[in-house]
Amino acid sequence: MGHAPFLSVVICTRDRAASLERTLESLVAAAQRMARPWELVVVDNGSSDETPQVIASFADRLPVRGVREDAAGLSNARNAGVKQAQGEYIVWTDDDVVVDPGWLEGWAGGIEQAQDCAVFGGRALPVFEEPVQDWFVSNERHLQSLLAVRDSREWTEVDVNHVPFGLNFAVRAVEQRAHPYDPELGVGPGRRLGGEEVAVIRAILREGGRGRWVWDALVRHMIPASRQSAAYIRRFYKAIGYGYPIGGKRQAAPLRAWGALLAGVVWATSRLRLGRFDESGEPADVRALVRLGLAEGSLRQHLGRPLDD
Repeated sequence: MGHAPFLSVVICTRDRAASLERTLESLVAAAQRMARPWELVVVDNGSSDETPQVIASFADRLPVRGVREDAAGLSNARNAGVKQAQGEYIVWTDDDVVVDPGWLEGWAGGIEQAQDCAVFGGRALPVFEEPVQDWFVSNERHLQSLLAVRDSREWTEVDVNHVPFGLNFAVRAVEQRAHPYDPELGVGPGRRLGGEEVAVIRAILREGGRGRWVWDALVRHMIPASRQSAAYIRRFYKAIGYGYPIGGKRQAAPLRAWGALLAGVVWATSRLRLGRFDESGEPADVRALVRLGLAEGSLRQHLGRPLDD
């Protein structure tokens, strides 16, 4: 009987067969430099495209197992992956990244050096696909959350204010099994609300778990042309504002009214700054567009409205 894997890499996917294939190809290169035992679990969250065939086509090159989870939603898919994972640590990445050839090796080495830690964050950089929108790229520093950038190598510890994004993080299996992902959070068909990984990481940290950044574990996040637009920026930050509203989430009506007032002021001032956004790439306009989206999502949260209706 073989040894249990040190790492379980889990990827959740839905109807993105071509993108998933690109990610798995990059993992083939990374696997050649990985000395420790590891496994790959790909959770198919109800795909209707060629995703099962893509997973099967890598069986002779990767230690991969495909898992089907038909309950839609990223949290449901993540929880299915946790149930299947056999490793001491669970490493999460997405189906729209290209992992660096040293990614697996970087994770194994970084975790080995910090076995007193329960959560880990990795490095993530964007790659802009053609046709590239120059104004969008020039404002990368103002769109860090949208692009899921993590490259602040002066950070050493993961803490509640410095958490990794979902495309590149790891959790010790013991703590991960004790903290399932909330099905009310996480993207899914017709829903853009995220934050499921942040909730888990912060819960572990609040309970005394320690966290460490592993900057040698690098993924490159592929940004399609369809996301390089003002409409996508506004839509993305609207979802962020809904999950983390201006003024915070409050149950009492007076506090919700105060939050709505604050969000309304931000919305009005942002709208006044923008006028009509023409994608000229002015940083002040992009920052105003971000604030506008945040305010719109915040208003819906404070007023008890769904994110989209």
